[in-house]
Amino acid sequence: MSSLPEPPDQALPDFPEIPRSAPLWPLVAVAFLAGFVGIYLMLPRPAPSPAPPRPALSPAAESASPHPAPGVARLIHVGSADSTFGQTARILAEQIGALSRGSLQVEVLADGRFQGRKYGELALMRMLQEGRFPLAFISTAPLANVDPPLAVLDLPFLFDSYDHADRVLDGEIGRGLLETLKPSGMVGLGFLETGFRVLSSSVALPDLESLEGRRVRVMQSPVQVNFIRALGAEPVPSAVDRIHEMGRQGFIDAADRSYPTYWDFKLYEVHRHLTETNHAYSAKAMVANLHWWEGLSSEVRQAILSAAREAEVEHRIRQRREEARVKSLATREHITIHTLTPEERERFRKRVQPLMDTFSRSQGSDLIVKIRQQAKDQDIRSLGTDQAP
Repeated sequence: MSSLPEPPDQALPDFPEIPRSAPLWPLVAVAFLAGFVGIYLMLPRPAPSPAPPRPALSPAAESASPHPAPGVARLIHVGSADSTFGQTARILAEQIGALSRGSLQVEVLADGRFQGRKYGELALMRMLQEGRFPLAFISTAPLANVDPPLAVLDLPFLFDSYDHADRVLDGEIGRGLLETLKPSGMVGLGFLETGFRVLSSSVALPDLESLEGRRVRVMQSPVQVNFIRALGAEPVPSAVDRIHEMGRQGFIDAADRSYPTYWDFKLYEVHRHLTETNHAYSAKAMVANLHWWEGLSSEVRQAILSAAREAEVEHRIRQRREEARVKSLATREHITIHTLTPEERERFRKRVQPLMDTFSRSQGSDLIVKIRQQAKDQDIRSLGTDQAP
């Protein structure tokens, strides 16, 4: 049943508006209110009581503010709060607070997060140089962009064992390398261990031939880039927090990792193969902004150095235990682990020898010779793990 059509609108005639007089009650109300306010302002009033003092912000609350409270220094690192680096950062902060008798408190920022954003180590290094925070853990590979001598620590197949690495970093060579950071506006406080590096991958990479043409994520370092290129693969330099996503999307086939960081960044979800190339020993430096450091008292500086030295030793023990634990977990989770034969390892060495030659031409061969000589020196304390994994 169809509805009837509506009748067309009819125009209404124009009628003039009837003028109306305004009521008097609003004017009366305003006058009354003005008089009341005037009488109130003439009455005497007691002096206001002082506001209660603001409580000091806790480190957790302070992390949301753009600037830390006086006597608080921020320490930032890209590891998770539960990683070995996160644990070491918290212990270091506690030690600095205790040794400085509370004159300096350290607030720890994990995951590379600073003022609401997440940064990679190369960006964090630049920000530390600018003085946006005073303390950080940064891998030697990105530091080598502004401090070329540090690149020696990332040269492939330079270290034979953990004992060898300890000897170098704890001795004259390591302390001398920390001093080279000063012209770049940073102070080196000590080294933390990342460990011997392996390749995690979505496909099996048991030998040189299998690496040909593969896309491999590396740290933002010329040495790392040239190392992967020398192996016949395609280097993809990027910040560490992007590895998982790049692996999930298939943008990379493999990543240059250590066992603990492989697990810390959950790469087992995308990379079910590990190749124990052990191609380089990797470390992070504990660094401070030079201008901030020079403004500290000698007592506070000594407290920081003492705490950093304890952190060096404790972190190595913790990191090596974590490496053994992760390797056991990987085996239990049926992740395939490939081990290079001695013959294959020698093929890797020969392929990347030009990198050693290039460093020798630019920085001299003395540093490499001294580090290799340390491999024969047995006068060092043992930390319980003498051989490379």
